[in-house]
Amino acid sequence: MQPGPRARRITAWPVLLGLFGLLAGGCLGNYGYTVSAPPIATTVRLVEESPEVARSLGGPVKVSLVTTRTLRRSPLAALTGKDYVTLYTRAKGTRGEAMLRVSAMNVDGQGWSGDFWLEAEGRPLLRDGAYVAEGGGRILAGRFGPAGEAITNADETPRGP
Repeated sequence: MQPGPRARRITAWPVLLGLFGLLAGGCLGNYGYTVSAPPIATTVRLVEESPEVARSLGGPVKVSLVTTRTLRRSPLAALTGKDYVTLYTRAKGTRGEAMLRVSAMNVDGQGWSGDFWLEAEGRPLLRDGAYVAEGGGRILAGRFGPAGEAITNADETPRGP
């Protein structure tokens, strides 16, 4: 006796659920791998704990890693010796917000290099027939040490793990 079409559909559900689980698990795993990169982790911690940023944006400051414009890190590229991360997201305080950009690379395990900056966009004003930004500018900027620690341009003091 052959099984009917309904029996085949019932056996397909576990396969479909398994594929969905693999897809969701892979996405969450890649997200966790990306946000745990030393340059991203130390920069986010630096921005959220910096008194200078809190004065500019109003404390407490939160950096969004869930809703970003860009968040990239390739596990396959890391396996070939070219680990890189890119982050472009918003940092919000009680009085304002700014854009955080992180770009870093670690080639063949030689150590991280790259830079970061936090920049307020300012308020657009119409002057002499053209829009200009007022009140914006760079709040914080720096580079990364070999272990991925964030080093600000202001004091050249390593901050991180």
